[in-house]
Amino acid sequence: RRNDALTIALTVSVEYEDPQTAMRVANELMTLILSEDARNRASRAHETTSFLTKELKKLEADLGIIEAQIADHKRRNAAEPVSEKTSQQLVALKAEYQEKSAVFSAKHPDIVRLTRQISALETATKRAAQDENGLEVLQNQRVTIQKNIESTTQKVAAARLGESLETGQFAERLQVLEHAVQPQKPVKPNRPKFLALVFACALAAGGAAIFLVEALNSTIRHPRDLLGRVEAQL
Repeated sequence: RRNDALTIALTVSVEYEDPQTAMRVANELMTLILSEDARNRASRAHETTSFLTKELKKLEADLGIIEAQIADHKRRNAAEPVSEKTSQQLVALKAEYQEKSAVFSAKHPDIVRLTRQISALETATKRAAQDENGLEVLQNQRVTIQKNIESTTQKVAAARLGESLETGQFAERLQVLEHAVQPQKPVKPNRPKFLALVFACALAAGGAAIFLVEALNSTIRHPRDLLGRVEAQL
């Protein structure tokens, strides 16, 4: 580990009867591994940058749509603003309606007029409140998209820096700690061990041969051998 980061290490080895060829092949394999590692890193960095760039363009396009909707919303509602004066008129009309409805019937011209005016002002006020809520929703969406654009812009900058480092081979990558060298002696077979094994097998074979010869030899060598033959003939 270096600086609390995990270091990946590997060993590349080649076994071949010619030591010069084994050395060249091992070095060539290491070169291929390093080249493939660099290519993969550069490719991943480029893909990350491309993905984040597309996301940034999409967010910018969404922001443009929201901005256009906000501008259109303001333009449509600019001609019908609900002012404090309108609210006061609505209160005054309702008060007049309460006063006259206590004297006149519902079909009286003044009552009919007041009812229509109150209904029109209430409809305008309700529409204005809905438009105000819609404008607030659009503005909140704009703030959210702007924050996402700022975050994605920072990520794109970091990704482009990483891609530049990978292209220039300045980023963290695999490094060769020790190149392959020509071996001075073969790694196998182990000649001393092989000779010791042959010698042990020869001893074992010699011992087995002596035992077999002794077991098959019927020559009388001891008195008990003679006694055994006599007893067998009796």
